[in-house]
Amino acid sequence: MRTLPSFGMWLALTISIISTAWADCRFNEAENLNAKITSKVIIAKSLDGWTAEMVQKLEKIKHRFIEVNDQHDAAESADDLTALSLVCDDYRALLVEIDELTKPLE
Repeated sequence: MRTLPSFGMWLALTISIISTAWADCRFNEAENLNAKITSKVIIAKSLDGWTAEMVQKLEKIKHRFIEVNDQHDAAESADDLTALSLVCDDYRALLVEIDELTKPLE
C-alpha cells in the first residue's frame, strides 16, 4: 500500500521537473524568437492597408523589441538562464502582438 503514494509523489515530482525544464528558454530558442520577430516586422511592413494607428502600434512594438533585445544581450553576457526565460516570454508576447496587428491586413 505504501508504494502507491510513494509512486504518486515520485510521478508528481518528475512531471514538475520536466515541465520546468521545458519552460526554460535556452540561448538558441531566444535567438530563433528574435529572428522571427525581425522577419515578421519586415513582412508586416510590406503589407498594404496600414492606418496611422497601426503604424504607431508597430513603432511601439519595435521600441519594445529593442528593449527586450538589450535584455537578451545582457542575459547572454551574464549566462543568466532565468533572465533569458523572461526575455523569451517577452519575445513570445511581441510575436502575438505582431500577429494581432497584422491579421486585418492579411
